[in-house]
Amino acid sequence: MDYTQFQDDKEYQCGTVITVGVFDGVHVGHQQIIDEVKRQAGPGQKKLAVTFHPHPDILFNPNGGFRYIQTLDERIETLKEHGCDDVIVLEFDRTLADTTPEGFIDYLIDEFNMKVLVLGWDFALGKGRAGNYAVLKQLGEERGIKVIQVPAFQLGNEIVSSTVIRRAITDGDIDKANNMLGRPFALSGKVEHGKHIGTDVLHFPTANFSEDPTIVLPPNGVYAANVHLADGSVMPSATFIGTRPTFNGVGKKIEMHILDFSGDIYEQKISIDFIKMTRGEIRFSDPKQLADQIESDIRGIRTILA
Repeated sequence: MDYTQFQDDKEYQCGTVITVGVFDGVHVGHQQIIDEVKRQAGPGQKKLAVTFHPHPDILFNPNGGFRYIQTLDERIETLKEHGCDDVIVLEFDRTLADTTPEGFIDYLIDEFNMKVLVLGWDFALGKGRAGNYAVLKQLGEERGIKVIQVPAFQLGNEIVSSTVIRRAITDGDIDKANNMLGRPFALSGKVEHGKHIGTDVLHFPTANFSEDPTIVLPPNGVYAANVHLADGSVMPSATFIGTRPTFNGVGKKIEMHILDFSGDIYEQKISIDFIKMTRGEIRFSDPKQLADQIESDIRGIRTILA
């Protein structure tokens, strides 16, 4: 790897404390690791997260249908919100996957003047996952680097992990996913023009955007959610994910009826915090039945979000 040495970057001359991982979702277990990074950082030392993209599962199982909890930009933003001064993104390819533990730890020392390496309980790198905590700790001792492992974080009897959170989201267990994330699971997108069925037929106007095929989705249905608008305001919403079966829809859509709101937000980027799934997707015999159900959905969602 050909990189500029840290001596040419005054930003790292006091040394750095580094954590390494994918950090998809930046869940409460990841947050414990970042807290340890902050505890270990001395005066003037930078707190860095080194993350990989794409996810290793995509390299090793390209047809496995892997989906992220967050986009890369969202992951970087969340890592910084929790206290990382910088986020270094490394392309995860065959070369990186086959990097030796010695090569990787020397890269972190040479490039970023690493003084402390903080790892999660299950971290390992390199071919055959040879670079586990014991190996990296020994390599650190030989190089005068402190290597720390943070224990697994549990909620109830279950270890928090990105894999468990993805499964909870796809199962519609939003409470579990949100507890493990330490915040609501969120989707973001740009509001696009739809077929105006919500406004013209059902009399419940909606803001629509299409699914991001790289991001995990909850199952089709109706959700109590909060929508973050481009102007910074947060509004309650009845949010629908599905194919509009009552209207023979094709292709999955995400639609939000923002409660007590009227305004033009087309082409604006918004995000949705999912709070609770209230029902699954249903095909109704006619639009009137659907409109009546939406009224009932909204009453229940007002109570949930109150």
